[in-house]
Amino acid sequence: MAAKAMTRFGTNLVLMITMGCLAIVTVQAENLEFGKKDQRMTTISRGEPVELMDWLVRGKVTVFDFYSKSCPPCRAIKGPLQKTIGMDESVALRVVDIDRPGAQGIDWASPVAKQYRLNNIPHFIIYDATGKVWAEGDQARDKLVGWMQEKGNWGAH
Repeated sequence: MAAKAMTRFGTNLVLMITMGCLAIVTVQAENLEFGKKDQRMTTISRGEPVELMDWLVRGKVTVFDFYSKSCPPCRAIKGPLQKTIGMDESVALRVVDIDRPGAQGIDWASPVAKQYRLNNIPHFIIYDATGKVWAEGDQARDKLVGWMQEKGNWGAH
């Protein structure tokens, strides 16, 4: 089943989408509860260091979305990504909020931003169902955008 999920998940590669293009999409993203390991979609970190391996969901593809509420492209992709992942029980989402409470703007100085050497967001890391990194950065974003397009959750509406 995990292999089937990975095949379905990676069927389309898309042309590079610039960050500017991502910013023009507006969505209402649902709020995810904080720190719920037993849920398929949850928010973790709030700026503090985090070990991604502690948040993998056994037997599922796990997508880590490094996110800031002050990042327009992050907000633009969050809703369609949640909707798409909600359609597939074989995939889990972990939103890594890089902002510490009270931060103004994107919190590049937060411990988690430093831990993962983030210099742009949104930043994604996708682990396969066996716990191995399958894609990261631009490659992961391209795979996610392709998957969202395939499901009709990204692009022209």
